[in-house]
Amino acid sequence: MLLKIPCMNNNKSLNILVIDDNPSFVMSFENLVLEVTSKNINLLQHAFSAIDGLKMMREYDYDFVFMDIDMPETDGI
Repeated sequence: MLLKIPCMNNNKSLNILVIDDNPSFVMSFENLVLEVTSKNINLLQHAFSAIDGLKMMREYDYDFVFMDIDMPETDGI
């Protein structure tokens, strides 16, 4: 299934952050994102904990953040 986002300018490069404590999932998800929209990706980063992800969100301006809702320490909710 292809995720289409209306009102998104096709020329805009996206900054994406993936936050999940499962490295296999992160790698698979990043590969999927790159397959679907690689030409529109400016920055694709990951964090393996919510704490690290929140720190990264303070440093960068992300268009999308995909975060696991069931992680140790702090969850995605």
